[in-house]
Amino acid sequence: MKEHHIFPTFIMSFDLEGKYDKEALVADYVHHDHGLVESPDGESGSSFGYTNSYLKNNLKFHSLLDTLQDCVNAYTKKMSLVDCVITNTWINCYKPGGKAILHRHEASLISGAFYPKIVGKNAGDLILHSPLRPYRMYDIFSEPNKLNSYYHSLEAKEGILYLFPSWCDHETEICQAEKRYVLSFNTDYAKNHK
Repeated sequence: MKEHHIFPTFIMSFDLEGKYDKEALVADYVHHDHGLVESPDGESGSSFGYTNSYLKNNLKFHSLLDTLQDCVNAYTKKMSLVDCVITNTWINCYKPGGKAILHRHEASLISGAFYPKIVGKNAGDLILHSPLRPYRMYDIFSEPNKLNSYYHSLEAKEGILYLFPSWCDHETEICQAEKRYVLSFNTDYAKNHK
């Protein structure tokens, strides 16, 4: 017998602990309501500062932006994709009870979720949804396993970056930590930005 696991969805993670100044990175956070962030107290939201490019327009963050771009380059190389560049970045801050609702990132190829700072425990994992679910409308599983799961959780852990296809629907679990900061970004083909 030989197994063939076809149509994989490629996700990469990187441990960037020690490669950025977490206090400086979140110091410029300014609350703005964000349509994809739900919070019972209304305080969770995002910082779109610097014209929707939190890192690019602030010189003190260029080293981190270069590091994130290196990670994107590793992803594109593994997937044999044409070169991509990070186009916009923003930070969300989640407080207890806050969560990101189900969404995907339109007009982007690869998306990133980087957790620069988490205060407390149970920050709420990132949940990716299988794109195959609509096509498996008659499958009945006797028990869950990695071949039939419609969801996959990635731990929200300080210093970790996740890269995933932008078409992948995702959401987060409810944050129970005091604060969870996540820096998110989108990408586009480099040839479109010359």
